[in-house]
Amino acid sequence: MMKFLLFTAMTPLAGGLIKLNARDRSRTAGNQNMSKEEKSPLAVAENIWVIKYPLTLLGLEFGRTVTLVRLASGEMVIHSTAPFTASDIAAIRRVGEPAWLLDATLFHDSFAQEGQRAFSELPYLAPQGFSKVSAVNTSPLVPAPAEWVGELDVLPLAGMPKCREHLFFHRPSRTLIVCDCLFNFGKMPSKWTRFFLRNVMRLRDGIGMSAFFRFLIRD
Repeated sequence: MMKFLLFTAMTPLAGGLIKLNARDRSRTAGNQNMSKEEKSPLAVAENIWVIKYPLTLLGLEFGRTVTLVRLASGEMVIHSTAPFTASDIAAIRRVGEPAWLLDATLFHDSFAQEGQRAFSELPYLAPQGFSKVSAVNTSPLVPAPAEWVGELDVLPLAGMPKCREHLFFHRPSRTLIVCDCLFNFGKMPSKWTRFFLRNVMRLRDGIGMSAFFRFLIRD
């Protein structure tokens, strides 16, 4: 039985790709207006933390979320890259020992170079073809590292070949971590943001799969 669902995502706008991130509505409301200086890891489940990065584009209030998954060994998986600062890196290291950096879909390449520079000593895992779109050398997500067995499953999402999205299931906390296949924006303070989500992305109450990603389904 799944207990939590965490989200990281993006959508197209004006010929480009806007990075979006969201997680469970009940855990997001108090963090929508987080400043750039307030990016301490927030515990959301057993051995899982998130760090939110504010992002507003064309008046749309989105965000960037990095998920930290700490294994029983104390080693940590950093799910998704971001423009990490020195203070961010220090805060991440206080949670656990970073051992892997990853991006889970071909569309999450915006901060690939920044992420690799911040954690250059780590294996950088990503879907097949990610190195081509990001100009960063990566290793395959599948098969998953042996150290993850029994704790963190990697589930390739079939049917969306342009994304090559991978889901992650954290067994101890029963948490599923997804990217673009589902959105949950939680509290949306901006009327323009609400309008965009409902009328362009076709997300009622900011929850579900966007019209763009439904279009990408090929089976």
